[in-house]
Order: sequence, then structure tokens, then C-alpha cells
Amino acid sequence: AIYAITSDKIMIVENEKVTSSISLKEAPSSLSILDNTYEVAVGFQSGNISLLSQNLKQLKLKAKISENKITSITPHLDDPHLFIGDDLGHIYSLNTISKKIVKSKTGHKNQISLSSIFSKTGSKINEYILSHSKGQSIQIWNASKFEPNFKELVKKILENFKTGFFKLKSN
Repeated sequence: AIYAITSDKIMIVENEKVTSSISLKEAPSSLSILDNTYEVAVGFQSGNISLLSQNLKQLKLKAKISENKITSITPHLDDPHLFIGDDLGHIYSLNTISKKIVKSKTGHKNQISLSSIFSKTGSKINEYILSHSKGQSIQIWNASKFEPNFKELVKKILENFKTGFFKLKSN
């Protein structure tokens, strides 16, 4: 399927036919298909984003991210958060569970686009977000440094569980 966006709707196109569409109440500015969660993220000129089910029938999340137009949305591969860029070069991390938004300073001064870069070398997993702007600057961000890092949280919880579980009690 192909997802298409116009000034007032999102459409799913299959076999050269529109099979589903929804009308939007505000002007969209960005569309991202999230392969890791099978969801559709829409950024709006108002600075809002919406997260929809893959078939566009369920609104899963709506949030005000910025006062500026959203220009890019990319997911973290494993953690439940999105990286969002706006028209003034800011990057936001949105935890899709807690709805916590963290704004990061980028050094960009205008519209940015974001891409996720994840690779595995042996047991080492590399997690990066690439940002590039109209001003022709490129920056690479370590995605594991953004909050929350659920892999680190799960690791700590498991370690505490193992420590408590395997601890021998004295009589």
C-alpha cells in the first residue's frame, strides 16, 4: 500500500485505487509510516502530531509538540518514542506511552528532516538519528541518549530481579 497526503486528507492507495481515506481537520505538513509499530504519524503546520492505526481508523495519540510547523517524524527502532523535527530546526523526543516531550538543542536554524539509523555489529547495537537542514548542515545524534532509554530501564529491572531472586536467605 502507498500512503498519500493532500492538503486535507490522508489516503491509502492499493492497486492504483484509493481504498481508504480520512479527512483532516488541520493542514498536514509531514507524513511518516512507522514500520516498527504499524502506525501512521502525521505532523501538522500547527505544530501538532497525530498517531493513527495503519488502516487510519483509530486515533492513537494527538499531541502539541511545537509552536512551529512539523517537518519530519521518525521512530526509534525499539523504544516507544518518536523523534520530531520542526520548521525552526528543533528536535523533540516524544514518549508515546507517557506523552513526555523533550526538546533538544540542535544548532540548526531552519527546517530539518530526520532519519533513523540503526545497525548491529556483533552484540553492539548502534542507534542514531540523522538530522539535516535546509541550511545544508548535517548532525548525527546518539538515539540511546534520549529519554527514555527503555532498554537500559529493562536491563536495570531485570538485574534487580535476578539479584533478589537468586539471593540466599540465612536461617
